[in-house]
Amino acid sequence: MHKNYKTKQLQNYVADYENNVLWHSNEEVTVYAVGSVPYLLKFADEKLKDNKEIVLPAVTKNGQTLQYASERLRNDKEVVFAAVSNFAPSYAFIGNELKNDKELALMAVKAGGDALNLLSDELKNDFEMVSAAIERNPKAIQFASAELRNNKIMALKAITKDRTVISCLYDDVFNDKDVLMAVMKPERNQIGVNALSNDMPVGLFKAISESGYKIVLISQGLNLLTIDSVKLKYILSCSDNNIPKKNELFHKYVDEDNSGIVQLLLDKDIMTPLKALPEMEYAARSGKLKVLPVLLSFTRGAKMSTAESNENSREKLLRSLKRGSKQAAEKVINEIEEYSGDYEILSLTAEINGKLLMALTGKYACDKAIIKTSFNSYVVKNSDKPLLSFVNKKFIDYDLAYLACKKDYRNWYYIPDEFKSSKVIAVMVLKSTSDIYQKLNEELKSDSEIKRLFENGF
Repeated sequence: MHKNYKTKQLQNYVADYENNVLWHSNEEVTVYAVGSVPYLLKFADEKLKDNKEIVLPAVTKNGQTLQYASERLRNDKEVVFAAVSNFAPSYAFIGNELKNDKELALMAVKAGGDALNLLSDELKNDFEMVSAAIERNPKAIQFASAELRNNKIMALKAITKDRTVISCLYDDVFNDKDVLMAVMKPERNQIGVNALSNDMPVGLFKAISESGYKIVLISQGLNLLTIDSVKLKYILSCSDNNIPKKNELFHKYVDEDNSGIVQLLLDKDIMTPLKALPEMEYAARSGKLKVLPVLLSFTRGAKMSTAESNENSREKLLRSLKRGSKQAAEKVINEIEEYSGDYEILSLTAEINGKLLMALTGKYACDKAIIKTSFNSYVVKNSDKPLLSFVNKKFIDYDLAYLACKKDYRNWYYIPDEFKSSKVIAVMVLKSTSDIYQKLNEELKSDSEIKRLFENGF
């Protein structure tokens, strides 16, 4: 054909083949067109799609074109082998006669582990096949049979290569000590840091709860507010008492009327009987009949003694804050839910550690006195977000804007627009950085002092 046709004409065959129906049945034109652009096999006449001399070069060059070949050629091992060698996922297009051909399947998974998903159920339960797929891509274990996802050897092989596959394993495999150790990465009878996550199987958490190992919650990537309640039961049965977002978590399970979780949380000493009273009253009003007896039992007869104990603890904390104790201030910040409604404690904390603003929520997060006091005591750290980013703009007046920018020039980006037109603030910030110059209004940009600061690189 190359001898009989000019190069330009050959190029036209390729360019126009898709739309020229007459060429679809022309073997000579199709040989050249598909040989140049394998995808064009899609438009060839059915007879030519059954021509091995046309199809084999096409799939060798682009395995995906196997989908356009005839049924006969999709059952031709040489054609299929060439296609899968080029593009493993083209295994999806092979004919039924080759579905259980182990040699072909093995080649596919070795080329791309995800091809395991395309195999027959029989091959997904083949040890050699799944092992080869995991070797190529550990995540392929998710496509293996239930039996092999419960297999110790497969589990260890996949986990060693990629810990994210833990969520793909079946519950019973974690009863094996070696698998459990590989997941937990224990250190001194505690689970390794960030070894656990919400998506891991419930069987893992059950095995941990029975193993005697302890979960230090603050060191794990677990969100107790969103995790499945069955997993949470196992977690609480073997965790420390430092429960993140404990008040939110407690209310969630009171609201869901889950007496089992509520009792486990109370056993963790996450709150006093006095603190539990509002939840007991809520449960009574809302008809939470399963948790109500648990809460009634917990709060009965304890109101007065608990109130006295809490008052003593508060007085002790106040004395520490008045002495300027940094540890006391840290305690307030770390347990902000406990103290977010106590103005006296918050005011004293603000005098010691301005980071209070980063944690504070509720009505006092808008208190100007607490905000300004926090800015005065805050020690700037570049690793922290600018402190003003934690303040609602409607509570920022000129004095606070000035103080904030004087403390940390990065706060300029968070002051209201009306104060960004202040020359005094602009000059002060430009002495620290020239980055804001282009964001100033035209009047400030043209100011001689500001231009000089910018041009001289402050």
